[in-house]
Amino acid sequence: MDKETASENPSPSGDKRWDDPENVAMVERGIKDSKSGKVNKYSLDELKEMMCV
Repeated sequence: MDKETASENPSPSGDKRWDDPENVAMVERGIKDSKSGKVNKYSLDELKEMMCV
């Protein structure tokens, strides 16, 4: 990639995961759900309890 071409990849390391539109869409849906309150929030202790660790 030359200096005149901007990358749409948000990863500073150029992680290829972000080149997959499905992965980007999944993250964008998660952000939208979070902003609209469609999420469940758990403490670290609650997560550990649910995972039996």
